[in-house]
Amino acid sequence: NAPDPIEVLEEALQADRCKLLYQPLVALSAIEGEYYEVLTQLKDADGQAIPARDFIRDAGRLDLGQLLDEQVVQRSLEALAGHQQDFPATRLMINLTLASLQREDLIDWVEKLTPSIDPKHAVVWQVKETDVALDSEQAAEHIKGLQNLGYQVCCAQFGNLPKPTELIEK
Repeated sequence: NAPDPIEVLEEALQADRCKLLYQPLVALSAIEGEYYEVLTQLKDADGQAIPARDFIRDAGRLDLGQLLDEQVVQRSLEALAGHQQDFPATRLMINLTLASLQREDLIDWVEKLTPSIDPKHAVVWQVKETDVALDSEQAAEHIKGLQNLGYQVCCAQFGNLPKPTELIEK
């Protein structure tokens, strides 16, 4: 009988078995600096990698998604601050789960976690189109709030909904 992936995720987060991987992003147009997408790798109690496909969708819909995001954001921003000393043009794309996108205090939470990030455009927050569509008004407020703080925001898996341009209009 296979273990419940959410229980395995929760235990891995509590036991601090979260490792961040930085995937280089390739630009097909002229952009400045290096871009990396932050990926999460968790290990189970036996040290085996837990594929993100086994937990990310369900965790993102639970409060556990917020805990996962908190660890990822805090660790990746620490890594970015250290890396930017030698490579100031480095940028990170950090995914936010649905649970975080639906936080009432998302903007305050980001402000508290990112006071030393300069320039703010060194961080690109990525949200899924389907997550935005669940509550597009709140998502639009959060996206505008992040942009007002100086951050960039991008939409992953864009074009999967029947009328994707309606999201852009908000």
